[in-house]
Amino acid sequence: MLVRRERALWAIVALSLVVAGATYVAVRTLGPLPGELRFEAWRVGGGYPAAWNRPLTFVTYLGDTWVAVASVFLLAVVAVEEVGRRAGVLIVAAIGSAICAEALAAVLGPTSQEYGGAAGVNLGPGDNFPSGHSAYAVSVFGVASWLALQRGHRALSAGLALPVVLMGPALALLGNHYPADILAGYALGLSWGLGVLLISERLTRKPA
Repeated sequence: MLVRRERALWAIVALSLVVAGATYVAVRTLGPLPGELRFEAWRVGGGYPAAWNRPLTFVTYLGDTWVAVASVFLLAVVAVEEVGRRAGVLIVAAIGSAICAEALAAVLGPTSQEYGGAAGVNLGPGDNFPSGHSAYAVSVFGVASWLALQRGHRALSAGLALPVVLMGPALALLGNHYPADILAGYALGLSWGLGVLLISERLTRKPA
């Protein structure tokens, strides 16, 4: 299925990387993205019910190092059992997005100073751009969701896609990352996950 749209999907990979890079340049040169400071003021001012904190925190725990490692291991084992060894390799390869995000964050450093002291991330002065949690959720659970959909498991696919949908809002609402970090993390995770799937398709494609 991916082969039919390979050129368009590679364009999405490239565009996603451009978005991540442009977001960083915009924050560094122009400051917060439009609406970010307003969102922070809304969030800090009690913009959402405090009862949401616990489920939102649960979602973010999915991206913590040891939880992520355990999740990838379990997903890979199930993928191998249900689909085959190639599917397990894809799940493991997808976690590379988080490693890449953490390496980029270490190189790029914190962007908190660009926000002029706005009550924001709970990371303090630590390296925050891009969001490794977001990149991880999009690539790992996105690839897993695609594999389930390929096998006709629509309900399972939708369930696996939930961390992709919820991770970004959870991080933003809890103040663990600025929206710009999350946008870049999503873009990086999308490009990585799609790249993994497309490269796998090409390597396993039968010669005409």
